[in-house]
Amino acid sequence: MANKPTIYWDSCVLIALLKDENRPNGEMRGVYSWARKVSDGEAVLVLSSLARVEILKSFLRTDQERKFEDFLNRSNIMEIEMGPRVAEKARELRDHYQGQKQNSKKILCSEDAIHLATAIMYRADEFHTFDTNGKNRCLGLIPLSGSVAGYPLTICRPQAGGQQEMDLSILEA
Repeated sequence: MANKPTIYWDSCVLIALLKDENRPNGEMRGVYSWARKVSDGEAVLVLSSLARVEILKSFLRTDQERKFEDFLNRSNIMEIEMGPRVAEKARELRDHYQGQKQNSKKILCSEDAIHLATAIMYRADEFHTFDTNGKNRCLGLIPLSGSVAGYPLTICRPQAGGQQEMDLSILEA
């Protein structure tokens, strides 16, 4: 049996799932497709504990908060704390892009560096995000796909495999 794919979700993907966002170009089909694979045990999902900081309880209804907690408690979801190793890798990534700042005038923001470092260290096959252009002074993430400061990492929007029913019950344990 082949290894299960390991994916990493930027917080924006998890927020889109929890809030059942109306996203352009059928992006939610990809989110639901991967959420189904995780729910069915066909994929491993890696998240940084930073997601708990970025996903504010005050923006979630009670039922969404419960689904968030239930989803995180699955055995094939790895919630990674930012310890010294992740912090040092994130620092390395930020330093790399800071050195390239004269070309783009944008930097790799701390939160994005932590997410990317976690994905790299836990060998994610894909890093899923919607971040193409970045915000304010921050680099977009999808344009970094292929080589993140020399580390191989595919960064993309979550892609659907076939027709996926969009059903929030996949969040429930």
